Amino acid sequence: MTTFYNIEELLVKSDENLIITSEKKKTRKKLPPFFMGGVERMITVNGKQIKKGYPLQDTLLDFNAAERWFFKILKENITKNLKIHIANSRFTKVEQNKKSKAVKSLIAIGLIKKIKREWYMLNPKAFIYVNEYEDNQAYWDSLP
Repeated sequence: MTTFYNIEELLVKSDENLIITSEKKKTRKKLPPFFMGGVERMITVNGKQIKKGYPLQDTLLDFNAAERWFFKILKENITKNLKIHIANSRFTKVEQNKKSKAVKSLIAIGLIKKIKREWYMLNPKAFIYVNEYEDNQAYWDSLP
């Protein structure tokens, strides 16, 4: 609600100054819909049970050798917007095959999405940058 005042009606003593300022209220950024990262929970919204979060801990424990190897490379190159460029030229032919299998698997379990050739995004529910969460989640949702 906005309150307006008529400046002409304000009384100020002759030895005082009238200072008028306007300040916008700070709005809170949308936070992740869970309290602890790495855990998938069922919550009730409007009487429906829905999954929130991402089961990162369980996912990491179930990685095979190729997934673990490629995930380590992703982790070493992570940025706050969760977009990662991994050039194919850095891998040997054997490693490229290994990478290809790992990428397919990590996409299938929802841990990463492919943005374009050699570019990947990590799931923002698995890797939480609280100040960037809303933007990261919107971009993740826009990807096919």
